[in-house]
Amino acid sequence: MTYISKKFSFALRRIVPIGAAVMPLAASAQAPSLTNIQQLVVSALNIVNIVTIFLFVLAIVVFAWGVILFIGAAGDPAAVKKARGVIIWGIVGIAVLASVFGLVSFLQTSFGVGGQGTLEIPDVEQEGPTGTPLGP
Repeated sequence: MTYISKKFSFALRRIVPIGAAVMPLAASAQAPSLTNIQQLVVSALNIVNIVTIFLFVLAIVVFAWGVILFIGAAGDPAAVKKARGVIIWGIVGIAVLASVFGLVSFLQTSFGVGGQGTLEIPDVEQEGPTGTPLGP
């Protein structure tokens, strides 16, 4: 048996039982509350907001941990370098997540999804330019 076929066999023995166990969940995956696209969009935006806030808090914790490491370094050059790296990554995380939060807010405003979870779908005019009805 070649190396590739051993790896494939190993992966197949792991994936097939997991897939068989998850398949009934996938078949009944549609939640009854998601009956139309409006609720789907609102639910997706709510999930993105929750995840963004969680990651924002995590980035602040990373930054604070870097500050604690920097204070505890007490002049040790290697520890100061490590602490600066943690602080920089914390700041990068905060900046990226602030951008994501702004983008999500912009998209909510652009698509008309308010804080109450309403989505306005534009209507198609049923009249011609002179006010005459279109169609039969």
